[in-house]
Parts: sequence; structure tokens; C-alpha cells
Amino acid sequence: MYVCVCMAVTDRQIREAAAAGARNLKDLRRDLGVTSECGSCATYARRCLAEANESQRQAARAKRFPEIETPISDSRHPRESGEPPFGRL
Repeated sequence: MYVCVCMAVTDRQIREAAAAGARNLKDLRRDLGVTSECGSCATYARRCLAEANESQRQAARAKRFPEIETPISDSRHPRESGEPPFGRL
């Protein structure tokens, strides 16, 4: 979707700029020309950049600290363990 119509900048380009190191609106202005004309795109461009940077932080965190998944047949699930839903009568 177009974020900056004046410079024909899309949200995809903003995500790519974030991946390349853009951290703030000034970086986007330098790299893509966002907000250099009318400036009406500033709010949404800033939001797109923040979302892209947060996604990158989450991906990096997941890479460093992979969560251990518990199987569905875990004893916390009585139906999977063969127990009746309300325990033994």
C-alpha cells in the first residue's frame, strides 16, 4: 500500500528500509524521500517503521531464546491423556 503518494513509497519499501537500518523518520526521509514534499504521510510512515522495527526485534529475540513447545497430549489436557473430562468418579 502506498504510504507516501508524493514520492510513491510503499509500506513494503519502509519495511525494507527498516531491515537495512532505518530507525526513525529522518532515516526514511534520507533513504526514500518520505515527508519531503507535503508531509501528510509522516504519521503513517512513522507507524509502519515502528511496526517493522518491532517485528525485527521480536524475530531477533525468538532466534536468541527459542521457546520450548509442550505437546498437546500433555497431562494438563485430560481428554488427550485418556482421563474422563471431570476426573475419575
